[in-house]
Amino acid sequence: MSRKRVAPAVACLALLLAGCGGVSATAKFLARANATCVATNRQLGALTTPGKAVVGTPAALLTKQAALVAKEVPIDESELHTLRTIKAPAGERGAYADALAQARADVSLLPKIAAALRGKSKTALTSITQQSSALSDIAVAAMKRLGLRQCARNL
Repeated sequence: MSRKRVAPAVACLALLLAGCGGVSATAKFLARANATCVATNRQLGALTTPGKAVVGTPAALLTKQAALVAKEVPIDESELHTLRTIKAPAGERGAYADALAQARADVSLLPKIAAALRGKSKTALTSITQQSSALSDIAVAAMKRLGLRQCARNL
């Protein structure tokens, strides 16, 4: 399902769950967290123009990529801040805190990735992206186990 279709569906689900009596804490948690992540996915998607060819010299492309990564930082930090305010069900709090910690560690590497892109150091970029990839893989797996599929999409 495309992002444009998922966002309204998740938002409607969140509204329905909020208005229904007897809805489980887990369902409310999932709806709120996934709705937050859908909004973030939309913001991140707006940073790029689909179908527009990226042209330029390799150095110019690295500079453009660095600027894009730098724009992602406040969006991802805002998402993490909001997610930290969403209380997970008692049985999931530890796993949720761990998933957020991994995601936070990954997001903290974004400025270093941008700097490596600007510095055009292949060695530095390779090292930092490998670290980011490892953290992201752990966070994605944890988010998926919790049922936070939308959150796993942008890590």
